[in-house]
Amino acid sequence: MIMFLYFLIVVFFISSGVYKKRYIRNMASKNVYSEKISIIIPAKDEENNIETILTSCLNQNYSKELYEVVLINDRSKDKTLELAKKFEKEFKNLKIITIKKKESNLYGKQNALDVGIKNATGDLILITDADCKINKNWVRRMSKYFAGKDLGMVIGKTEITHMQNPNFLYRLQTVAHRFLMEIAQVPIMFGYYTSGIGNNLAFRKNAYIKIGGYENLGESILDDEILIRGFARKGYKLAAGFTKNSIVETNPMKSYKELFNQHKRWIVGSLNIFTPSGLLVFVQYFFNIYTIYSLFTGDKSVIFKLIGDYLLYSKLDIENGRILRIVDKIAIVFFVPFYITALGTAAIINPKTNWKEQKYKKKILKK
Repeated sequence: MIMFLYFLIVVFFISSGVYKKRYIRNMASKNVYSEKISIIIPAKDEENNIETILTSCLNQNYSKELYEVVLINDRSKDKTLELAKKFEKEFKNLKIITIKKKESNLYGKQNALDVGIKNATGDLILITDADCKINKNWVRRMSKYFAGKDLGMVIGKTEITHMQNPNFLYRLQTVAHRFLMEIAQVPIMFGYYTSGIGNNLAFRKNAYIKIGGYENLGESILDDEILIRGFARKGYKLAAGFTKNSIVETNPMKSYKELFNQHKRWIVGSLNIFTPSGLLVFVQYFFNIYTIYSLFTGDKSVIFKLIGDYLLYSKLDIENGRILRIVDKIAIVFFVPFYITALGTAAIINPKTNWKEQKYKKKILKK
């Protein structure tokens, strides 16, 4: 019965694709957003990525008079600032702010974002990360969602950058990332929220001010989730950005250890059963532990879970350009229960995580 319930949930997510097409049509707007826009980019030790993201942000298919790029150099020890300053002479709409010392109680990235937003002159805020890639129509597409609509925030889509001759690690994380995006965006179509990924967000600055900003929301490893939750709780309308031009690309993890640590950091940040994402983490943890139990005890109902996962990964793979072979999907179906169980157990036993040489610890089950 438990596994059949899981199967029904999977069927719902798969069938949501039909509604997604209608949702995209309803969100389409012929209007053009005409107010000023600010792109916020927090950067800490990003010398290998900073030129790429600045080049793409500063060469948008959008009037340079109507948008600015605010780079927050967050105590970088490498050549991030030196490389960024090379862009200042050519691009007058680039603003570089350097944080030399953290003066708030907010976590590192939260603090950088808060500083950037406070110094932004745009009415609409767009956020991405320094290690991401955006297309030339990103600003135009994300801003159009707000044209003539009463929206507070748009949660954009993120994809893993395409790799030539992908290995199993790449295939695994692309499917995992697609799944996370489904969990974040599908509920929004039906008026609910769970979570989001902070490297592709857009929101109105006045709404950010009205909810009190990060200082009022409190510290969190997941700056994106706490911000989304803050907007939702204050009654602001949220929307999901599915279109091609609203997609941001992010680099894949290079090792299983990097991927595990990234996912553990996200889970530690979500370990609060009183939030939607926290509840989802516990539900996933339970289902996958039960899957392992069923596999070893011979419970035949586990077939519903395995078939459901195979169908789900197949659907995600179709949307991702069909990079998975049948053997990959079968391997992932059996690998994921053990992976999720290990992740959840590690996060519960040791809710400590590192990001950019900063250590964080999450208090579990905190309202």
